[in-house]
Amino acid sequence: MTVTKKKRIKKNTAGKGFFPLKQVLILLVLGLIVWLNWDQVRLLMIKPFIRYYMVETGSVTQELAIDRAVVIRDETVLFAPRTGILKRLVPEGQRVAEGEAIAHILSPYGDRQPVLAVRPGVVSYYTDGLENVLRPEMMETINLSDLELRSHSLREALDGTTVEPGEPIAKIVDNLQPFLIWLEFDVEHWESFPLPGKKISLFWGDGEYEGQVMKVTARGISAEAILSFHREDFLWDREVSIRLVLAKEKGMKIPNEALVMEREETGVFKGTAKGHRWTPVTVKLQNEEFCIVEGLKRGDRIITNPQLLMEE
Repeated sequence: MTVTKKKRIKKNTAGKGFFPLKQVLILLVLGLIVWLNWDQVRLLMIKPFIRYYMVETGSVTQELAIDRAVVIRDETVLFAPRTGILKRLVPEGQRVAEGEAIAHILSPYGDRQPVLAVRPGVVSYYTDGLENVLRPEMMETINLSDLELRSHSLREALDGTTVEPGEPIAKIVDNLQPFLIWLEFDVEHWESFPLPGKKISLFWGDGEYEGQVMKVTARGISAEAILSFHREDFLWDREVSIRLVLAKEKGMKIPNEALVMEREETGVFKGTAKGHRWTPVTVKLQNEEFCIVEGLKRGDRIITNPQLLMEE
């Protein structure tokens, strides 16, 4: 029996392992290129997500919200001298002279008794019963912190209604003297609160009003202040919610989110033709959203999400 030997065919393995090695080398070279140019590569990756803000001139205010401020006026209440029908002669808010008739009380018999202004001032037919309590000269003796005002609602003496003797029908407000506003605030704002004699602004409703600080007193964890304002807008309200302007600054206005600390110095990342550059700034005034800074000029582009540029 003849045994036929199979001829072994030798496989060519000379190139085995070459291609994986080549791929590894290519990856190493690419990795080296990326590493050497990481700043440029990283910038290209985050560039679509960078937000810019164009620097403009503006103003920033540091405000203090006061939920309860009490208005104090120098006012004199006029009372009905008899039973009868109230007939107004002077419109609400008009200034009158002393001795001028502001209303008539008509009796059922047809006669009328005038109600005269006992002093010059502005007429108002709204009273709350606190006119003789909340007076400027009483500020040193009354504790406004504990005074309950909600039970003293504003009441109007309507034209044509029946009034009884001793019933309040109007008041004369001295509008030549400033109205006072008492308020209480947390003592943590003591250092930033303007000193007595300094001017101060407040926002009430849609208006902004200029006044003066008369007195500031610290009382434990809270402080009290008395402000004066020459405004007849406070003719009716007794309790108001206001916002005080403790400080105001004009200049280059930017959002707080653009600020970043670099080497223990405050600055921003400013956009350039080649990317961005860290620029130091000096913060002049800052509130919850914006700040006024020195070190930038109008038209500069700054980055408002600088955390993308910060290395971990």
